[in-house]
Amino acid sequence: SSLAQTMFRWDFSLVPAPSPSLESNTTLLLQEDGVGWQDFDRAVVIGAVCGVIGLLVLTPHWMVLYFPPLVALGNSVLIYSFPVLQLERIVHEVETRLLKIPNFLINEHQDDQNTPSETERAITEIAYEIFAESSTDQARSRAQTFKDQGDLLFQSSDFVGAKKCYSIIIELLRFMPDSTDESNLLLGTALSNRAACFLEMESRASSVAFQKSLVEQAIRDCTNALKSSWAPQVLPRRILNKLKFTQDKAMARL
Repeated sequence: SSLAQTMFRWDFSLVPAPSPSLESNTTLLLQEDGVGWQDFDRAVVIGAVCGVIGLLVLTPHWMVLYFPPLVALGNSVLIYSFPVLQLERIVHEVETRLLKIPNFLINEHQDDQNTPSETERAITEIAYEIFAESSTDQARSRAQTFKDQGDLLFQSSDFVGAKKCYSIIIELLRFMPDSTDESNLLLGTALSNRAACFLEMESRASSVAFQKSLVEQAIRDCTNALKSSWAPQVLPRRILNKLKFTQDKAMARL
């Protein structure tokens, strides 16, 4: 199956046919009371597709591309919608361009704690597609781009988004046939940064079980980095110290 179908289980049969009174590529106005993100099954931010920021909204009955200007009128939401055939073409174009966008990021409006396995599968799919369609040098360059994006998101306190960027790096480097000091440094840094994200997410999580899971994942990342054979030779002292500090901090929260 395609990347999109694997990640989001798209089903074109669920897309309503456009009204005869509406031209294709026109707008539909949803006027349901209390419409909001909680009413959507899935919302995915697509960065810079065709030069604009778009929002792809998937619900049990809607699958629409949502482009600026994002207009909200009370409880109404203005959505750009497409006929099924046209949507299939657009989705295919989005699929082919998605992984070529340097700052592409998946941002789910659903709480991460509800779909951790689905999020992990999506990240693995993204990493594999980059690996399969790129040379080794290109893939490493993309990994560095994701690190830069993750660092920016971390600095802006978007720890879920940053964690996903670091996860893509870790998965992408896992597919590499060989490793270098440069790639191992990037891997160790990503593990360290992702562990820090897990702890920040833990401090904001409401579920006790989810808090414990995040702490355990932080410990696992730190342990994997510190126990790697290349860590003492490749990782700078500051990163090694950060890994040990994060590991101790996480252990204290168990």
